[in-house]
Amino acid sequence: MKTSWYSLLMALLVVMHAGCAGPSFTDGSTSAAREAAVQSAILSKSYSFKAVSASTQKGRNVNLTSVYSIVVKPDLVRCDLPFFGTSFSGGSYGGDGGIRFESTQFVYKQEAGKKGSWEVTIMPKDKPDVQKLILMIGTSGYTNVTVISTNRSTMNFFGNIEVPK
Repeated sequence: MKTSWYSLLMALLVVMHAGCAGPSFTDGSTSAAREAAVQSAILSKSYSFKAVSASTQKGRNVNLTSVYSIVVKPDLVRCDLPFFGTSFSGGSYGGDGGIRFESTQFVYKQEAGKKGSWEVTIMPKDKPDVQKLILMIGTSGYTNVTVISTNRSTMNFFGNIEVPK
């Protein structure tokens, strides 16, 4: 029962955020061009995610006013996201309470979904506190990121993919 309520809540959050601003394509490009740019960025592992809101496993939602991001490059993943969920261990994560790390040893899996969407899973091998980052990326670049940690509750972030020019 608890899982079904959580799933329903997450689905509602995704629908509510679907009306948010799209990714950084201000050149008037068509949706087909945006979709091609997002696909190319995912396959080349060269993009960044900019978070605009976050939610905890317990349902607390926060609109983010500072810049938080995940940068993905072929040989590097850099994560700078806030954390305000539940911690299961006494120590703080990285010393400042956020989800902040840089990894050069990671597994990157991308899988095409329905209607041009993508699911990307990033598993850092050199950062044991973070088990995986799961990015659900829509055709326009709108993204839902789930961060699964070893000693902390799951966090969800909503925002957009930015593609380098």
